[in-house]
Amino acid sequence: MTSRISIRIKILVGLLAILMSFWLSFVVWTYLQDKRLSIEELDHQALGIYHYIVLSRRWIAKQAGIFIKKGEDSYALLTPSGFTEALAEYSKTIMPFSIKISVKDSSNPLLKPNEFEEQSILQFKGLGVSHSWTIEEGPDGKREFLFVAPLYFTNECNSCHAKGDSKVNRSILGSISVRLPVEQLLEQIRHRFIVNLGLFLITLILAIGFLWAMLKRLVLVPLDSLQEVSKRVGSGDLKARVHIGVSPEWEAVAKSFNKMVEAMEEQNIRLERAVKEAVAQLEQANSELKRAYAYKSTFFSNVSHDLKTPITAIKGASEILASRLKDQDKLSQYVDIISRNVQKLNKMVHDLLICARLESGPSDLNFEENDLREVLEDCVLMLMPIAWDKEVKLEYHFPEGPILVRSDRSMLDQLFTNLISNAIKFSPKGGIVDIGLYSSENRCKIVIEDSGPGIPSEDWERVFQKFYRSRASTTEEGMGLGLAISKFIVEAHGGEISLGRSQKLGGTRVEVTLKQQPRGDGNASRGKDLGSGRRS
Repeated sequence: MTSRISIRIKILVGLLAILMSFWLSFVVWTYLQDKRLSIEELDHQALGIYHYIVLSRRWIAKQAGIFIKKGEDSYALLTPSGFTEALAEYSKTIMPFSIKISVKDSSNPLLKPNEFEEQSILQFKGLGVSHSWTIEEGPDGKREFLFVAPLYFTNECNSCHAKGDSKVNRSILGSISVRLPVEQLLEQIRHRFIVNLGLFLITLILAIGFLWAMLKRLVLVPLDSLQEVSKRVGSGDLKARVHIGVSPEWEAVAKSFNKMVEAMEEQNIRLERAVKEAVAQLEQANSELKRAYAYKSTFFSNVSHDLKTPITAIKGASEILASRLKDQDKLSQYVDIISRNVQKLNKMVHDLLICARLESGPSDLNFEENDLREVLEDCVLMLMPIAWDKEVKLEYHFPEGPILVRSDRSMLDQLFTNLISNAIKFSPKGGIVDIGLYSSENRCKIVIEDSGPGIPSEDWERVFQKFYRSRASTTEEGMGLGLAISKFIVEAHGGEISLGRSQKLGGTRVEVTLKQQPRGDGNASRGKDLGSGRRS
């Protein structure tokens, strides 16, 4: 709704701006033209009076003056100046104008020019201006039109002024001023402007109303209808259709819009059908995958269990046989071979059983609070004989207090036994395996580093896959389940495991991060004494 109101306001403001600029410009232009024409008419009238006065003065001067009757038997000589004065006095009483003769540097105060007349005389002499005019306030406070034209001294003037002397023809002595009342005319112009402005406002309102009605009917209403149907389509109602019949153009738009919605509806039906088929296929495939996964888990579990029983019997028999054949060196060698291979086979079956157990989910694990420091100490003690046999040094760095984690103890034993034994196996003779335990807030970190050849960086993620062995491995022992089991165990405990290059020893660096439980009174578990922190 806000966007529609915004559009309406913008359109209305735009219409107002366009129409007001046009009409207001027209009204102002009309006012200026009216004023200009009125001033020009006054100028023509004043110019006509001026020419009449000049013509009369020149005729009287040519006649060397005229005699007018003053009484029954008396006459008086009337000069051009006298004629102008008499005409000026007479015009004050019966004519709507007044006349004044101004002479520059005259001693007669009646002939002294005012400021505008003085400036005009200078313009007549210097610039050759034919006449000038202005509007100024008269003696009665009303505005008057003041027309000023030059007063020439011609040859006819010699008849009355300085007879016998030769004067330059048409020299400027002063000015002739004509004053016309202009107050009423200006009021009429202003009145006409106000009337035109009122008509302009009425016309503007009517035009805006008409245009708004047309715009609403031809644009806004169809647009609102199209927008409403668009919202319905956007909300999922593909049955909605728009019907606009105000003009052929809008009918074409509505037809195109409806065709688009129909195409969307058909496409939606096809997609729904395809999605249903795909979901059905996925459900079938998922069901088959679950059955296959269940068969695989059952197979591994059963095979591992079935293999473990004869392996246990063979192991026990080989041990008994070895004890009875101590004095027969040749036979005891074969018994040793049988025993070693039985141990390898036993480890493989054990790993398969662990995989089957972990793949069944964390619910098969027994979680309780364990001291991680104690778990690592037990693993180090158990693996020390293997390190001694290979002449590999075990170095460890554990904190003083307990590090508590909620975990399955047997799974943690399996995890760290795998990781530390791997580090010992891949370290060279005389190499070092470093084991560190670090605590930080609610997380703890176990870092195991060796001095072996290391795992290539491109294999750091892939070695956690089941049955995958790195190309850099120098031994063919094992099924490639050790790190996969380790990853299963860590993730089942909500932790993370990663591989990298050891900066300190040059081999592989394994980092395990687990969630740490808040410490209690510090006596939750008992650590074993491994010496000063380094054992080889």
